[in-house]
Amino acid sequence: ISVFSITVSAASLEYNISPDDSFIAVNRGDDLTQISSELDTTADELNTYFDKNEIEYFAVSKDTKAQIKISTYSNEFSKKVSDISLLDEDALIEFAKTFNAGSNNIINNNDRKFICLINNKEYSDGLYTVTQFITICDNKIVHFTGYNDGDKTSQEITEAFGTFTLNHPASNDNSTNYTLGIVLSIVGVVVFGVAAILIIVSIIKLKNTKEEEETEQ
Repeated sequence: ISVFSITVSAASLEYNISPDDSFIAVNRGDDLTQISSELDTTADELNTYFDKNEIEYFAVSKDTKAQIKISTYSNEFSKKVSDISLLDEDALIEFAKTFNAGSNNIINNNDRKFICLINNKEYSDGLYTVTQFITICDNKIVHFTGYNDGDKTSQEITEAFGTFTLNHPASNDNSTNYTLGIVLSIVGVVVFGVAAILIIVSIIKLKNTKEEEETEQ
């Protein structure tokens, strides 16, 4: 079982995740030599990717056909809302709309609410799926992103997300009115979207692309 405590903006955000043993996993600050070799890149390049995208956790399956990343950051929206698990239904739907999503994209996982986004991307070797689970916890936006080959989210990604828990109870310490009004007043500043999807795809495809080039020679 992999248990990590991460620190973001000088505030501790603890979480647990237990992917199966087919994954090689690292936390921010770990030695990236082994996992970078699995992706056929360098530790320096991967470190740069971590820093640029504020990644705290990264895992890749041994066949490189699946990856998991957890990234966190904060902005004006996350600081105002604090925790989307405290939002009422209308406000949650409005939050989902910032990702071009709706009520069907709102899910519960281990007593916490997430927005689930699923996208597909076609490559020469087939179709790939990117699944993002997005929440706000303790004033931070948290992205759990899974990537796998095939036309739908794989069981290993689904199972890994099922083990993902944020060890910060949803509590309204500031007695803020977590309703539609607060979301509408700052909606639009939370967009993360397609750029993150394209970045993770480009990293995962590094090894596969090289293998394709070697096969063609």
